[in-house]
Amino acid sequence: MTSLIITLALILLYCNRSMVSWLVSIEGDYDIGALVLVRSIAEMNAFWKRLLARYNNYIAERNLAIMTRVSYFSRAYLLGLSYNTYEAVSVSEPSKKEMDERDECILGLLVNDARMPLSDIAHELWISTRIASGRIRELERGSIITGYRTVFDIAKLGYQHFKVMFRMRNASAEKEKRFTGYMKQDPNIIFNDEVLSGDDFEIELQVRDLDDLRRVLDDIDSKFSDMIREHRIMRYYEEHKYLISNLYAVARIS
Repeated sequence: MTSLIITLALILLYCNRSMVSWLVSIEGDYDIGALVLVRSIAEMNAFWKRLLARYNNYIAERNLAIMTRVSYFSRAYLLGLSYNTYEAVSVSEPSKKEMDERDECILGLLVNDARMPLSDIAHELWISTRIASGRIRELERGSIITGYRTVFDIAKLGYQHFKVMFRMRNASAEKEKRFTGYMKQDPNIIFNDEVLSGDDFEIELQVRDLDDLRRVLDDIDSKFSDMIREHRIMRYYEEHKYLISNLYAVARIS
């Protein structure tokens, strides 16, 4: 019961913090996963210290990983296609982009509702639809807005969500390029993450069942056994918060 209470407390803590963009319950090595949006290592360090000061006695294991690149793929499996048709990079190396208050307001509106009519955006900002449209195009050209996507309740569609973490060996730039190229093509792989942690790559898949998951992993192993040291599997079974934006750090807690 104590473990359940602490888990619920962590869920409430994360959901109420604006810097936490995504929160999920996990079956596997961890109980909770959170994506945390920060502007600096100092900000992440302060958040991490506050968390540990409050809950360290109840956390059996913890891991903090920095995402250096995250690619989102087109969920081609939903269309019955055999490969993904596009890639959107949602996390990359931090770089300063010039934005004013109106740009930030536009991003805030689109994060809450990516289908918000242009006329409503213009009304909220007291500008014309032409100016609003131009600003959105500039945000897209500057790769601040990298794409738009629909969020599904995949359980209702008969799918399960898994994350697989890989630790590599004998890796080279050429081999890693071939590995990431494969991840982009498989229709069931929806994310490929390059991380700084104990793992080297993390992928997320949405599949019908464990047999479907095994099919994908067996194919990966047959093609890249020479560079995969080991892999671990986790299942995401409940999302508590989902807010899309550029993310620079991920915390997983159990």
